[in-house]
Amino acid sequence: MGSPYIFSGKSIHEARMHFMHAHTLPSLAKNMARFSLILSKTKMLDVYRTGINFKIINDIHCHDQHGYVVVDKNKKPCIHSDGTGYISEDLARLCPTDTYKGKCLRSANIQEACGQHPLNSLLL
Repeated sequence: MGSPYIFSGKSIHEARMHFMHAHTLPSLAKNMARFSLILSKTKMLDVYRTGINFKIINDIHCHDQHGYVVVDKNKKPCIHSDGTGYISEDLARLCPTDTYKGKCLRSANIQEACGQHPLNSLLL
């Protein structure tokens, strides 16, 4: 018989702790918004974490057309984020360029970027 299911015998709280640290979020609404991200059509990026330095940076606030920070109804500065944070350019270059909404596109459907075919950068 195979190994037991990863969440067998775990409480709901213990199971939630495995998903993007959702247990640290301040409200159920934020928890559900974060949880929906893991149900998206995410592709695994094959990267060795030993060569990656993780750094926490300050939020980058949204600005209006006059350069002022945009705030919500509680006067809290707004940020534009999908909840996953920012990644460096070198990691972004490792991301597939032939995927849209979880589906692989044929290279004929991909437009050139900066005068270079996007798939060529994956071969470097």
